[in-house]
Amino acid sequence: MSSKIEPQGTRDATVADESAAGAWDPYEVWLNRVKKPRDEQALTTQTTQVVSPDLSDTARLRALTPSLSR
Repeated sequence: MSSKIEPQGTRDATVADESAAGAWDPYEVWLNRVKKPRDEQALTTQTTQVVSPDLSDTARLRALTPSLSR
């Protein structure tokens, strides 16, 4: 492994390409680290979630009150 010392202004374009390969895209990071895990979590939660009956006062009144003609 030989390392060549160059003055700062004489670097060629390949050095810029190497640093660009290590660059990251904020959208890709958000998509892979935030959105996809959230979507997968939501799907898992929806499939395992048991629907509970509506126990609110309004639901009870609807069940007890006969249909009113309008």
